[in-house]
Amino acid sequence: MNPLFVNRSENENHEDDLRQETSQFFTLYLFFEWSCSYCWISYYFPIWNDRNVWDENMTLIFANLFSGTDAVETYEKMMERSAQVRQFKARKFKTKQDLLYINGYNSYLQKMKKNCQNNLELLFRRSGIWGWLDFIDETTMIPMGFDTPDMIKDNEEDPLINNLLDELTDDLGLLMLNYDANNFLKAISIDKPNVPVPGSEIQCFFNIPFFSFPFCNDLEKEKMKALRASLLPKMKNIATLTDKLCTEAKNEEFNSGLEEKCRSIYTQMQPDLQIIQKQIDNELYFQQRKHISGEYTLLTLNLCVASIKTIIDYYEQSKTLLPYAATALKRQLELKTDINHCCVFLNLTSKVEKSFE
Repeated sequence: MNPLFVNRSENENHEDDLRQETSQFFTLYLFFEWSCSYCWISYYFPIWNDRNVWDENMTLIFANLFSGTDAVETYEKMMERSAQVRQFKARKFKTKQDLLYINGYNSYLQKMKKNCQNNLELLFRRSGIWGWLDFIDETTMIPMGFDTPDMIKDNEEDPLINNLLDELTDDLGLLMLNYDANNFLKAISIDKPNVPVPGSEIQCFFNIPFFSFPFCNDLEKEKMKALRASLLPKMKNIATLTDKLCTEAKNEEFNSGLEEKCRSIYTQMQPDLQIIQKQIDNELYFQQRKHISGEYTLLTLNLCVASIKTIIDYYEQSKTLLPYAATALKRQLELKTDINHCCVFLNLTSKVEKSFE
């Protein structure tokens, strides 16, 4: 039960996306052995990790990336200066002015590189993930190669298609949908009795609530490790039951019969869910968050079931996939399975709560 989190749909406020992705990381780190991430934060990790070996071209690209609308120089101007310096360097005999220009340009590159690194650090701090960067590795949270839709040329296949194809046909993995899933899809809560299944004209999913916990974005790294070590073992039976639901869902269409199977699995999970929720409620870190003056964000991890077609439609509607990519993904999946059959995924919801007096 190892999740893949995908998000390429950007809010008007880019930092909102990054903060939400940090809360996704917080959740996946605490409750799952490892996870993969194909999202905006994962786009910035390789840039940060390679910061000490950027060549001239990469420095100029990232300087343009972080320059914003108030950039002193456009990327085209940067490239013009770079080309001029190459001409000066190629001269067999260099004048004093040539050397001064080359040295000035080298100083400019170092300044740009430092500015980019400062902007990356600021981005990570604002998103709340700065203190957890060491957890982003090849064993715990794996950042996958990231391409925004505008990076993909008209004649190229979106690389996300293959990632989603593998995840939707692999019994070992789960997709984790972004917060905005509830804006496009209607949740049918399994913990509530006698909720009618709407007609096929409404895109729905069955929702099994796992547990709720405050988002502690300032939790120190060592405390995060300790919390993970105490929670992870308690997920084993839940993981087994989730695998069982995955097996049953892939042969079922979205209907009342599948709803009954979800309710049965939820009933079997109840003892373990209650144990974990009790531990969460008694954890000092979470209690402290609830007592900080003001407000806090309460996260709820949910296990969900929907048709494969519904999930792909969500990715298209949320602009994670462009229409041609969503169509291509459906065609490739139809060669392997019935996309009207269902699969299991994770969903994280949040709400703002008042802190205890």
